[in-house]
Amino acid sequence: MALRVFEGFDMLNSGTTLAQMQNRGWANITAGVTNNSINLAGRFGGKAMTGGNQDLVRFDVAALATAGVMGSAHFLLTNVPAAGTPWRIMEFTDGATCQLGLGVTNARQLCVYRGTTATVIATGTTALLSNNWTYLEFKAVIHNTSGTYEVRINGSSTPELVATGQNTRTTANNQLTGFQWIVGSGSGNTGHDDIYALDTTGAAPFTDYLGEVRVQTLAPSGAGSSTQWTPLSSTNVSNVDDTLLSNPFDQDATYNSSSTAGQIDLFAVQDLSGTPTVYAVAVSWDARKDDAGARSVRAKLKSGATTGNGPTKTMNSSYTSYQDVFLTDPNTAAAWTGAAVNAIEAGYENI
Repeated sequence: MALRVFEGFDMLNSGTTLAQMQNRGWANITAGVTNNSINLAGRFGGKAMTGGNQDLVRFDVAALATAGVMGSAHFLLTNVPAAGTPWRIMEFTDGATCQLGLGVTNARQLCVYRGTTATVIATGTTALLSNNWTYLEFKAVIHNTSGTYEVRINGSSTPELVATGQNTRTTANNQLTGFQWIVGSGSGNTGHDDIYALDTTGAAPFTDYLGEVRVQTLAPSGAGSSTQWTPLSSTNVSNVDDTLLSNPFDQDATYNSSSTAGQIDLFAVQDLSGTPTVYAVAVSWDARKDDAGARSVRAKLKSGATTGNGPTKTMNSSYTSYQDVFLTDPNTAAAWTGAAVNAIEAGYENI
């Protein structure tokens, strides 16, 4: 799968734990990300990922010899780094080591560095706006002699920085194994929202830049075609409509439960804002088991007459965040349309 991760961070709140983020695929996370996760509003509402002082989140993948692409809306405060000491923004890593990174300088200009910000190999000319969101995309091939990099701003097809025939590696390996985002500065929070990462393999459109994208979080809005789990109180949909755009996830205050394999809950969801191009749909939910023995659950996504299934997840005794990505419409096996997304039913099944 060429689309490795996308996230709008609307699930972040004061109760978000490192374990919950790790179960969604995030590997290396410093505590400041979750401790400060509600300190920054998202660029179109909702939440954004932020932190205290150069906090890290990394999404690990199997070693890639091909190019990688990272996209993110980056928020830069009025304060800027000291001269000669750029702040890190995004990095391609090999294990925990940065191979090639994108940073911002004291003049609010983007720079590409190898390994650490002490080795800046190129600096752009555009000054990023203070107290504003700027959408950044960073593409690179990691190689000691034929490496390449390219940086784009706000979806422009004209690169801010571009070069070929470069040494873009820090380790002894011509590869990347992780996509890493950095938040926070020594004197104030910076942040990321609406991120994505590609490995540039597979089929279009996930082989190159997606351009300036937005991750929309759609909460359950009504009962769907199956309501089989037992609500704690009221209705099934009222127990799972904790949209984190307004209310933190309330855990055992409201929930639906089932002890019968095969039972399914499906829900209508909110409509998309506008008429965007849709690259993928993800079903996200939180669940736990409340008794001994193995318990499993999986995501359900109904489109038209077809219901797609996510992989089976083994539940833990404490709440865990899950997410399954559907790259194509289960009903057509083709790319999603906005109309199809607006008509879906999303939910879960007791396995």
